Amino acid sequence: MSPLKDLVYRAGAGIGFHHLGRLRHRSELLILVYHGVHRGSTPGSVWHFLPEGALERQLRYLRRHYQVLHLDDALDALYAGSISRPTAAVTFDDGYRNNRTVAFPILEALEVPATIYLSTGLIGTDRTLWTFEIEQWVVRSTNTEVDLSQWGPGVVRLGDEKARRSIARSIIEELKRCGPAARRKELGTLEAVLAPAPGQLGDELAMMDWADVAQLQASGLIRFGAHTVDHEIVSRLSDSELGQQIAGSVSEVGNRLSSPSPTFAYPNGKPADFDDRAPRELAAHDIRYAVSTIEGLNNPETDPYALRRITIANDTPLWEFK
Repeated sequence: MSPLKDLVYRAGAGIGFHHLGRLRHRSELLILVYHGVHRGSTPGSVWHFLPEGALERQLRYLRRHYQVLHLDDALDALYAGSISRPTAAVTFDDGYRNNRTVAFPILEALEVPATIYLSTGLIGTDRTLWTFEIEQWVVRSTNTEVDLSQWGPGVVRLGDEKARRSIARSIIEELKRCGPAARRKELGTLEAVLAPAPGQLGDELAMMDWADVAQLQASGLIRFGAHTVDHEIVSRLSDSELGQQIAGSVSEVGNRLSSPSPTFAYPNGKPADFDDRAPRELAAHDIRYAVSTIEGLNNPETDPYALRRITIANDTPLWEFK
């Protein structure tokens, strides 16, 4: 956030403009998207993994000022035109184990319902997202200077951990442009160039297994939707790949759970990350709604297959959240 925008947000929260804004948009739906939550009081190295205290403070605020509904129910109400008070829904993407071990106790204590979107091919495995692999390779690289021109940054000195993570993010954004086969080839080359020291991905990046999913569903507070099989950006896929990634994940969630959500979350979820093929494929599998990461609120005119969400990062202070 720019210094000017930071100042405006702080001043607005201090004056109470967020209360006016909430009332003005009381017939619209706010959807929040979280990813991971970690135990601790300060932001960790993963930008979208919140400290547990931050999540608790945000959800307490949400519970106090909004009607918080399951996303399915909130969307049905939105398109029926029956939302007349500030309403919010909470979602989590990917399916990290810490959603059960750290986030769920907070959700349960505050009675906040949530929907978790599963990359089904990762659930119950020791795999994690390829983006985390790249970040760890750069952080653990044994090189001090490396030619990364093939992936955007050029010839760079790797520097300290903060600088390395910034370089990793640049590489990740470049490789998000690739389809799965091209990316796999690039990853093999990239790992060889970086020559990372041996190491393990942290436990905070571990995914849930299906027993975790069943436990959370049994609570009645958590519902689950599909997020592709392998967390693939659907606009980068061929027609057959897109069908496999959507149908495979929707079917797996449907087969595993007694009441799957009729919603889907696009991986990455920016405007360029899904195209007209995706809604047709989703509708063919009885998915009525799809959420993106395009920022904004939703009204009855919002495309039900391009719903907007607000992404919460690990360094989002409470005044900015408000």
